[in-house]
Amino acid sequence: MAGAAVLGLSSCGFLGIGPWHGDAMDETRQSFETWDAAGPLSIEEMIVSSQFGRPGARDTDAVVIGRVVDVGPGQSFSWTITDDSEERSILPFGHPEAEASSFHLSVEVTDVVVSGRGSDIEPGRIEVGVMHAAELQDSVADDYTGIGEVVFFLHQGSPLFDHAEDTWAIDYNQALIGRVSGDGEVDFPLVDVASQPDTLTVDDLRDWAADA
Repeated sequence: MAGAAVLGLSSCGFLGIGPWHGDAMDETRQSFETWDAAGPLSIEEMIVSSQFGRPGARDTDAVVIGRVVDVGPGQSFSWTITDDSEERSILPFGHPEAEASSFHLSVEVTDVVVSGRGSDIEPGRIEVGVMHAAELQDSVADDYTGIGEVVFFLHQGSPLFDHAEDTWAIDYNQALIGRVSGDGEVDFPLVDVASQPDTLTVDDLRDWAADA
């Protein structure tokens, strides 16, 4: 896309700061790997499309830097699927018949890189929703609160969180979270390692946002 910062891509991996382990994170990584039927995208393509939209483009987007400071319960869900339809049932959180549960990440935003179209997001506390298999409840809080400073690529209006007003969702099936190292480099350990850029920094994101 014209005006976007060009990121050199390679397969160098996680920029030397190690993979991101945890049952919930492994589930997200596996979900991302099977989600996009069009095939793997580069980090650059994902970043650009996060702001400018894909088929079914959203009305609001935001790219923010912050930390997960708390994780709270959302709702639990089950689904009935037929040849013609898919019906979702909302259950109390932790219900024994649940197939998946939502969790609300309390994120302390320290910097807004992109405010997005129609978004009034600003530094402060926001709520970000994630969805995981019901049996992974015990892993979610530890996995998300232990990741340190991260870049979230967010959108609103996800049908997964229509039960929770003002809840943001994470782009690309909740996998587009960039982990920030001490020198400002960003890696994306929940997406395909072959799509990692050789170097990508917070300053690169700012430059892209300014030119977009």
